[in-house]
Amino acid sequence: MSTSTVSNVFSNNANLPVVFFTPGIPEEVSRISLKRDKRHNNQKVVTFIFAENSASTPIHTMEGWGEFVHSIDAMHLVDSEGEITVYPEDVAVSHVVDGFRTSEVAISFHVAEDNWNRVMRFLRCYATSQGMAYTETSN
Repeated sequence: MSTSTVSNVFSNNANLPVVFFTPGIPEEVSRISLKRDKRHNNQKVVTFIFAENSASTPIHTMEGWGEFVHSIDAMHLVDSEGEITVYPEDVAVSHVVDGFRTSEVAISFHVAEDNWNRVMRFLRCYATSQGMAYTETSN
């Protein structure tokens, strides 16, 4: 994971948190999952779920390019503090339709302890701006 300063990626208010793969094309996150990976010393894992709804495809950047979803190499998280670039370790695609459209894409990455607080600040800011709420589940 790397961080840098906001470089006014969008012409709108750069203080609003945004997730994107391609500059200028903000993505809509449906859910965010936080877990610990027991196989990797309980390292923290964040999963962004992009699900198709009436207003959007799971990932706007990949619309019509279902076969390329697996080639996502970086995801950018931008808020008023700056930009966080994460490198997905797992991309799971559900329900591929006609080889082109997907109904859900889950993108996961591990977060090192020294980056956890910064990532959590972004997640809280993003969740607040999108009307998301935190709920605990037991697995």
